[in-house]
Amino acid sequence: MSDLAQRSLKEAIWILVIWAAFALWVLGYAGFYAYPKDPSTMGLTFGLPTWVVWGIVLPWIFSTVTTIWFCLFVMEDHDNEVHE
Repeated sequence: MSDLAQRSLKEAIWILVIWAAFALWVLGYAGFYAYPKDPSTMGLTFGLPTWVVWGIVLPWIFSTVTTIWFCLFVMEDHDNEVHE
């Protein structure tokens, strides 16, 4: 396996791990807090249900920052090499 293919595989694994971590956060938090036994106990944060802020908005902000960091500092740009 070439160095470029190994690097691409490593970047793909990074992307999948980051995606899985945020997916687990969103699904897990929403699964536990979105449907309380007593709906009158559901609080509001910034005018949204608290579970939406902590379970959807915050992970989206963190995932956007993580994606920007990954693209700027981890991912490398390589020219496509043509082998003749």
